Amino acid sequence: MKLGPRGHMTLKDDAIRKITGVRKHLLRLAG
Repeated sequence: MKLGPRGHMTLKDDAIRKITGVRKHLLRLAG
């Protein structure tokens, strides 16, 4: 996702990155 000129998607993008990061970490532990 590309951020707009005002960066109004920063909070949502940051939350998605955190969630995906935790998911990958859990998958590594489970795998």
